[in-house]
Amino acid sequence: MPLTANFIADFSSFIKAAADATTTTEQLVAAAGKVGATLDQGVAQASASLQTVGSKIADFGKNAWSVLSSTQMREFASSVVDFSTRWVGEFAKAESATSRLTQSLKDVGLATPEILHR
Repeated sequence: MPLTANFIADFSSFIKAAADATTTTEQLVAAAGKVGATLDQGVAQASASLQTVGSKIADFGKNAWSVLSSTQMREFASSVVDFSTRWVGEFAKAESATSRLTQSLKDVGLATPEILHR
């Protein structure tokens, strides 16, 4: 006795989920590009500011060392160390955020050279 059957498959929910995942992935790539560009801009601005501060410190040193007392020189040096420590800490945070973002992109398979270069 032969057996006949009709098989009807509905893949609409799978197709919708795949489309949603693609949209979400595209949004993640767009957001990653914006974050990377913002971090790059922040690092460039901080670097330029540090260069400016370094130049001002050098100019100040040329003109003021003979006028400052030893206490004032220690206070000044302490201020420079505090500023440098904070700047390095902020730079480390930015680098950490960039590393986490890069790893996230790698985890979802979107770490193309074009994306990572931004």
